[in-house]
Amino acid sequence: MNARFIALLATLLLVGCYPVTYEDVSRDSEYARYVGNEYRATADMTVYRVSLDQNYGPSPSTYKVVQPPGFDGPEVISRTRFPEGSTLKVLTIQ
Repeated sequence: MNARFIALLATLLLVGCYPVTYEDVSRDSEYARYVGNEYRATADMTVYRVSLDQNYGPSPSTYKVVQPPGFDGPEVISRTRFPEGSTLKVLTIQ
């Protein structure tokens, strides 16, 4: 009985451990209106460079702009402050 419970628990914990893939939805009517627009940050934020490599290497990677408190983990390659008033332009939506 305990072995089954442990096996079930391990399976549930490992379900989220797989490579993530993103689909470009920039042309979908729901999101297309945001592409090409510039936005100004109304509060301090953080830009994270996140590894997409299973072994957490530097390439390929993606950047995420996140409000505090943010996140941490082995997939975070670097982070930098994105101060209030900074602008960004949306190039794609994935």
